[in-house]
Amino acid sequence: MTELRVALAIVGVVVVLVVALVSYDKFRLRQLVRRRAQLNGGAADWDEPSLSGTAELDINPPPPDLNQKALSIDDEDTEPRLSLRDIDAELDEIERTANRSLDLNEVAAANPREETPDDIVDFVAILPGDEAVTRDAVLGMYRQHEYLLEKPHCIFGLRHPQGVWRNLEHEPESARFTDIQLSVQLADRNGPLEEAELNRLAQLGLRVADSLGRPLMFSLTFEEALDRAQALDKFCRKYDVLAIVNVVANRREGFPGSDIARTARESGLQFGAMNIYHRKNQQSHGCRHLFSMANMYKPGEFDPGALEDLQTGGLTLFMNIPCAWDPSAVFREMIDCCRHLANALDGSLTDRENNALDDRQIDGIRKQIDRIASEMTQFGVTPGSEAAVRLF
Repeated sequence: MTELRVALAIVGVVVVLVVALVSYDKFRLRQLVRRRAQLNGGAADWDEPSLSGTAELDINPPPPDLNQKALSIDDEDTEPRLSLRDIDAELDEIERTANRSLDLNEVAAANPREETPDDIVDFVAILPGDEAVTRDAVLGMYRQHEYLLEKPHCIFGLRHPQGVWRNLEHEPESARFTDIQLSVQLADRNGPLEEAELNRLAQLGLRVADSLGRPLMFSLTFEEALDRAQALDKFCRKYDVLAIVNVVANRREGFPGSDIARTARESGLQFGAMNIYHRKNQQSHGCRHLFSMANMYKPGEFDPGALEDLQTGGLTLFMNIPCAWDPSAVFREMIDCCRHLANALDGSLTDRENNALDDRQIDGIRKQIDRIASEMTQFGVTPGSEAAVRLF
């Protein structure tokens, strides 16, 4: 019984210490927010942060899921009409890049480039400092608490003495840094950043600042950050759009699988992720796939071991407009590919509702794509840019 009392007493002491530490962190952050609000001439509120899981940033997102919108055209002069796509293929996560020839640390040392938060996409906690600190002195504290953040997040440092901003996760252990920045993405496909997570990023910044003995500042006020998160979410929902063209068989028996495989290779398509075909992006900008080709009928994929037995009534080619660098040029490539497939396989081009597509309608879709690209650029997110790939 005595041992039990001692154990319970120890547990009680630990709980009290944990509660006291958390309360102290909250008090420090409240004071910091109030001081910043006073400098900005306004008041600031503090909301209780809550704990949740972590989500990693995928810099090469897969083709869109089944609920994504697609362009539909009735007339070339009409505004884009967005409707749910009806491709039935289950699209899983894109395969990871395999077997890099150089270690990331070697690449970073040999070819350093600026890596910084995005002014439009990210909310940033800023920790300025003149004295250089080691990577692990910062990264260790960051990794202990980054699990609090759900949205994609990152930590950057101004490398000393090179004066180049770098992602600390990509840097060697011997690297040293002066200024430090912690960022969290303001919106993604799961919605806008919420106030609770904004507070969690601020609390993480406070812990790192305390460990380094540095001041903490923010790129935006909390109110500005939440407003921008809502604007980005609205932007993403508006422009998360596919361009889709079907190649439908003219003959009743459809397209033989062996002919599809041969013609796909002739058209520059490669069989790959999700068991469908892709036109690879050979440039550094934009999504790694320019456009993709799936079976028009369930389940949408192709079984490489059963192509000889496959007969299908049509193929669906699609591109992710916001993730394409120069989406109008990518669409022209996709149309050229569709026409080659149609000529070689004896098929016809149709829209999502299987209405025949002529040159006038195709040009109308291209004009819609141009309009989307122009409006995205005016907003500050160029199609195919790193910011666009992160958001979409």
